[in-house]
Amino acid sequence: MITTQKITDDPHGRFWRYGRFYIRSVHDSGPKGWEIDWQWALGRQSVGWAGFSLGTGTGQDDEDFSASIALGRLGSWYFNAHNLPPFSWLKHLGARKFPYYRQLSLHLNDGLISWRLWTATMGYHDGRRWRDRSWNWKRFIGWEPEHLSWETLEVVRTVVTMPEGSYDATVELKRGTWRRRRLFAWMPKVHHFTGEITPDTPIPVPGKGDNSWDCDDDAIYSSSGPYSTVHQAVAALVDSVYRQRTRYGSGPEWRASKADT
Repeated sequence: MITTQKITDDPHGRFWRYGRFYIRSVHDSGPKGWEIDWQWALGRQSVGWAGFSLGTGTGQDDEDFSASIALGRLGSWYFNAHNLPPFSWLKHLGARKFPYYRQLSLHLNDGLISWRLWTATMGYHDGRRWRDRSWNWKRFIGWEPEHLSWETLEVVRTVVTMPEGSYDATVELKRGTWRRRRLFAWMPKVHHFTGEITPDTPIPVPGKGDNSWDCDDDAIYSSSGPYSTVHQAVAALVDSVYRQRTRYGSGPEWRASKADT
């Protein structure tokens, strides 16, 4: 008996835009029948920007044969076949001639070009590494910045004011420097700022209470992020404390239990 199935994952029910279509053979008894399916997602970018793949034993459920093509934001299309000749013959041929899990693919993704030239995908390599490689063309031409150094700009003592009192803290501000090379060596250096604030005494917050081991009160020992000033570091730490006290406690005025103080 032949059965078909239509599934859409589009929130508006648009089968043509985001759907799956299956054709299966079903037996009342005996071995499992064959199955083929098509899947597509139009108008949304899949993993990677563009590319294609053909493979044996490489689909979502280790199908005998799978194929896919992605065209950036235009969409992506997939085809899978299982237990259906001639695709099922690849499994028996593979058992004698080569590892069953093989793939031919080429993908482009944000400056990275990766390929597999009919190579194994699960725990087997025949030594020809060039058949399963990737190449960062942005780094090759020098567009991708390379990190040069971190520089400590200043280390400052400050005070973090909370509803229950004040906490002395240390703020360390750093500047990182990156530079492009080769064709783009003429471009100015790129700088990123980061900072870390560490209170002398950890600031108490309520435990998340999701598991038996995190029901007790907790504390924030430090906070780091893209801070370029002491004020930003202090504000970020206070905001983090307030958010956790509000989400898991009674609000910013929350107090630690006496057993933990």
